[in-house]
Amino acid sequence: MLQKVNLVLIIVVSLLVIAVSIQMWITQRYNTLAISALTAQFADIKAEMQAAKRASATDVDEASSQQSGGSRGLVRLSSPLGLPGVYSLPSAGSLSLTRLLTAARLTNLPADAKIEVHREIHGERAVIMRCHWSDLASGQVSVQLQAEDEVHVELDGSTEGSDVSDDNADGVSEK
Repeated sequence: MLQKVNLVLIIVVSLLVIAVSIQMWITQRYNTLAISALTAQFADIKAEMQAAKRASATDVDEASSQQSGGSRGLVRLSSPLGLPGVYSLPSAGSLSLTRLLTAARLTNLPADAKIEVHREIHGERAVIMRCHWSDLASGQVSVQLQAEDEVHVELDGSTEGSDVSDDNADGVSEK
């Protein structure tokens, strides 16, 4: 009789352990999903705050430029990574493509990432420089950006090598 009672107690305790284990697993799963959702929300909030900060900095730069009577100009950057947006040219000196990409946190691009600079020449927008990130990072290609230039970064790497336009536009050089 005592053996039967012990067997029943062991079965009951085993069932309780299994039930508690299942409850812990379910709770852990819900917590993991909740943490993932919160992490995504925090990333979205951070991106929105950075975009608002860039927009307010651009507005302040434009306002101070208009008050001083000069126009420094803007450069547009489109990229699937980093901080794409509109950047002001510095009031003193020039803005290189490398400096722009560094400011946009695009310094760890894949070697085959394609970078293009578009500029208005004789009333038409043209590609004045096309290269891969590896060419730019190694110093083989450089370009000084001008007002209203557009920089496009693509991760497909569909072109071979680097290509600098034959237009020989101002600010473009090969090293």
